[in-house]
Amino acid sequence: MKSVSKKNPKALLIEVKEQLGIYVYALVDPRNREVFYVGKGTGDRILAHAKEAKESKEVHTAKLDRIRAIEERGHEVTHYFIRTGIKTDKEAFAVEQGAIDALKLAGMELTNLAAGHGSSQSGAMLLSDLIAELAAPPTPAIQEPTVIFKVNRLWVKGMKDDAVADITHGFWKIGVQPRAKAQIALAVASGIVRGVYRIEPNSWQNGNRMSGDKNRWGFEPMAAPEYQELVGTQVRSVFPKGSQTPFRLFLDGFPGTAKYESESKRQSTKRR
Repeated sequence: MKSVSKKNPKALLIEVKEQLGIYVYALVDPRNREVFYVGKGTGDRILAHAKEAKESKEVHTAKLDRIRAIEERGHEVTHYFIRTGIKTDKEAFAVEQGAIDALKLAGMELTNLAAGHGSSQSGAMLLSDLIAELAAPPTPAIQEPTVIFKVNRLWVKGMKDDAVADITHGFWKIGVQPRAKAQIALAVASGIVRGVYRIEPNSWQNGNRMSGDKNRWGFEPMAAPEYQELVGTQVRSVFPKGSQTPFRLFLDGFPGTAKYESESKRQSTKRR
């Protein structure tokens, strides 16, 4: 792990930046050698946080306040390169996520607002939890009109049920018929059902004030204890890898993962 000079430069030389490529870096508190931030960047990104702390004093975040506290004591943040010369953003995100997960497991309290790119899909996880997720049974059939919502971006490991409900209820670009007919909502992240809720009748509200888009709608989620055994089951085939679809409608009921996969294969064969 390489560090920049103890006396922090205001900018990196052009020839240095060209050789660095994409990199992953860490900010370290020199008073106790604690890593308090991990990031990915190019160019002068590694130095941008200290600059922001000085120039945007009205902005307060855990990261910026930590930098200011260091400098108020007459020190400078220590900057480390964890990896340099990374060829792709995908690889850099993986390194960044791995570093964040490892430091958190070691008990470090990082000031990163995000857990790391892709952490909800492939981040640190207990062996028992990983086995349970990879071996998740298929979701059984649901007779009632159902909407399956993809919440990958907002879901994080360990999220409580009320928090899952909060990221599921909206706001979505969903049409009149689904809003009138849908009764059950499934929250899915990485193909696994994370929550199941009843959609309170006539509860759909226009999201103009919340999202700024009058075409988005949100609903009031209600507990569905009769469907809680569905949490932890998998509907991976409903949102295949690379799918950008935010939700799928099953207004005649969801046939179950196994039957859905069978029907999808049959339709694919017919198209050929």
